[in-house]
Amino acid sequence: MSILKNTHLAFLLFFLSSLSLFGQWSPVNSGTTSTLNGVYLLDSGTGFSVGDAGTILKTTDAGMTWTALTSGTAETLYDVYFFNADEGVAVGGNGLILRTTNGGAIWQSVPSGVTDSLTAVSFSGVNGICGGTSQTILYSTDSGASWNVGQTGFFGGGFFGAHMLSPTLGFVAGQNSIFGPLVGTTVDGGVTWTFHAFYFEGNEGSCADIFFFDGATGVVSGVVWDGRGATARTTNGGTDWTTSFYDQGMQGIDFPGTDSGFAVGWAGRILKSADSGITWVPQTSGTFVDLFDVHFASDGLTGIAVGQGGTILRTTNGGEPGEITLSANVHKLRGNYYADLTWTGATSDQTDIYRNGAVIVTTDNDGDYTDALGKQRKGTTFVYKACQAGTQVCSNEATIEIGAH
Repeated sequence: MSILKNTHLAFLLFFLSSLSLFGQWSPVNSGTTSTLNGVYLLDSGTGFSVGDAGTILKTTDAGMTWTALTSGTAETLYDVYFFNADEGVAVGGNGLILRTTNGGAIWQSVPSGVTDSLTAVSFSGVNGICGGTSQTILYSTDSGASWNVGQTGFFGGGFFGAHMLSPTLGFVAGQNSIFGPLVGTTVDGGVTWTFHAFYFEGNEGSCADIFFFDGATGVVSGVVWDGRGATARTTNGGTDWTTSFYDQGMQGIDFPGTDSGFAVGWAGRILKSADSGITWVPQTSGTFVDLFDVHFASDGLTGIAVGQGGTILRTTNGGEPGEITLSANVHKLRGNYYADLTWTGATSDQTDIYRNGAVIVTTDNDGDYTDALGKQRKGTTFVYKACQAGTQVCSNEATIEIGAH
């Protein structure tokens, strides 16, 4: 999502199973080392992530597994939006707009009319907006098949977050030419804009993302001039803001529900709000890698965060610490593979064991189960979860890889 990423680098920690390390965010194998900047997850479980060097990834199982798609470009892609499993738009460097109508099998370039990097895109119905550097704003009235230039060519600044709340009401957020946070509002689908420049409690900086609940109340994430992170909230359409600060820069935000929201940032920072962005509580991500975007299904439980070096994190319980801890190991005997599962913390008489998202057995809650996998190809992965029988009180996800050790 954020073009500000180049100001901060971190290293990747990658492990595979334990709740004690990862909480309820689990790492997923993305298959790429390219930095991922944007992600979008549909309720159907189909999702897409975009990143450096034209990287586009697709999942059909709510983020458990990912497949690389052919984008036809080497430009950095910053953001992505999908209307359904077939139709979507991705935006990137040098005014690049890509559009697909067949689930990402083919991407076609759409003229943007600008050469600035396009860093944020959002739609409500067929109407959409796109923000970019040089304070560029584009708008579309046909699901991204064509675009009009609302404004462009400003000295400095840019818009790195966008949110189309309704077919007419939309918002962009970023930075103006004198290093102040800047939010723009449209009430006519992106044709005309009014702007509010402000400071993060007296600090210069830039907004990285934006989400509005209605015409008055909204939240932005961002980075202050000294590298600290910030979230700010307005209740009067952007005239006044209340700011909270963090020790790491904040990037993508998403609110799958009116109350529940998530924000991600540098050094693995993940925050959750249960009160529409008034207060935020840190969650355990299990990584120190920079995270740039986050998106949730509408249930507020299943979400994906993406970032530096191809990092993908996934949760199925809203990122909350679970009561059940699951570990998984694999062994081979006479040419056949077996997954040895152990868990603690379940209180029900029986436990549902999930493999790759489906229940494979309901077994006694004795904390131990072996899953016979038969003969498998090297590199095949299996993702397990243990839940109290008949409920969604579940463990972390534990992943095994055939032939990894």
